[in-house]
Amino acid sequence: MKHLLNSFFCVFMTIVLAGCGDDSGKGGYGGTSGKNGVAPDDPTGKEFVFYPMEKGEWRFRVLPVDIQSGDAIILTNSSTSMVDKPHCYYKKEADGSASMSLNYNSYVVIGSSTIGRYHIYDLKLTFTSANQGLYTGSVGVGGIGDLEYQSISGIFTYDSDSEPNWEEGGQESGDGNEENQDNVSSALGVEISSVSANDYYRQHSITVSLIEYEAAGLPGKVGFCLGVSPGVTIDNALIVREESAEYLNGFSTVLGGYTTEVGILKSGTRYYIRPYHRSGNEVTYYKETSVETLGGEITLDLRNNLIHIYEFAYDIKKEGSYSFFANFRIHGANGDFFYNKEYGVRTDGSGTVIIDIDDIPYSWDEIHCFWGNIKDLSTGIVYTPPLLNGGAGDPCL
Repeated sequence: MKHLLNSFFCVFMTIVLAGCGDDSGKGGYGGTSGKNGVAPDDPTGKEFVFYPMEKGEWRFRVLPVDIQSGDAIILTNSSTSMVDKPHCYYKKEADGSASMSLNYNSYVVIGSSTIGRYHIYDLKLTFTSANQGLYTGSVGVGGIGDLEYQSISGIFTYDSDSEPNWEEGGQESGDGNEENQDNVSSALGVEISSVSANDYYRQHSITVSLIEYEAAGLPGKVGFCLGVSPGVTIDNALIVREESAEYLNGFSTVLGGYTTEVGILKSGTRYYIRPYHRSGNEVTYYKETSVETLGGEITLDLRNNLIHIYEFAYDIKKEGSYSFFANFRIHGANGDFFYNKEYGVRTDGSGTVIIDIDDIPYSWDEIHCFWGNIKDLSTGIVYTPPLLNGGAGDPCL
């Protein structure tokens, strides 16, 4: 706590008492320390410092004082803005990350006038080591009921006197990963075929398979590990798919697709994936690749416009060319089958594609369900938002 108080005496800034709560019901000082890749259960008495993603000055600091009563100390890096009636909520999530929400009023005095604004922060904290990590989320600023939102991301430190390591993306050096990093092979890699969202963007999944760069000397089986930082290992991964010989025979797997993995992958988050193989106490890792889930650089939404006419809206920030198409699951006399309709190629940007059910050779009552897709022509990855049900009943799962 001394680093927080020393900063107070060095720089003039606003200090406020905030309500900060979690579900633990614990109070007093002496919160838990973070583990490598896992958020602490109780951050009482330990300071969070939030920085931009690129190297720069800190943005704001939060020190939970008493989880039970909801008090905290918040410092903002501003010499003119005064903060009033703040609240802070902290919760450790099942996937090892944490969520933190802040809201408060700020006031700036200009001459004889006082100008006030309302602030709401919704942040996801992903620990990449015991004392730092990455945060993503949104901030809304303005009048109540008239807030303007924008994305926010960066690096944070926890219970540390040191600045973060920007070069390593929030990953501290000397965290114990070096032994695994030395045992890396280029014989295998990851091919990502699709990125999907379901259930109103509450469930995300990534379909992966192996790429063989070398035919000789391959192990008899491999698995996959997925995490939020480069150099993911089976120790800090969010998802570890156990080794199987089937992956070497061309089979794919859906990371985030198991019922036990629902909710682990989040919207607009970049994930790093690489194959691995255990041999006794040693682990060999292979070439890594990364991809971002829907809701960030690519946002897709299939929605009803008029009866049997749908808008496939897109907002693509990732530069490139994309083919648009829709898949329909059709109910037939001899069983279900699929029909595909293409809608041309478009470049990055925002817009809509109209999907008119009358333009396909099947009636509404023959359609079980349908979904829109875009294919990145540079990578081959297909992105798919949540599907919609048709009129044939027996909705798709």
